[in-house]
Amino acid sequence: MKEILCIFGTSKKKLEEQVENEKKENEELRKIIAQQAAEITESKNLIADKNAEIQNLTAIKNCGIQ
Repeated sequence: MKEILCIFGTSKKKLEEQVENEKKENEELRKIIAQQAAEITESKNLIADKNAEIQNLTAIKNCGIQ
């Protein structure tokens, strides 16, 4: 009986360690995803700015102003 309890205790400890490791890994992945989301947002803003600039230049060109 003592051996069985020891085995269960060891298994429980290993599972708890695995859960902790996976929590840490998930947190790291969340940080990476957040960073990538911020980079995507920045890229979208830059694209929007460039599109606005192109539209302004096109409007100027169409008005005959150079």
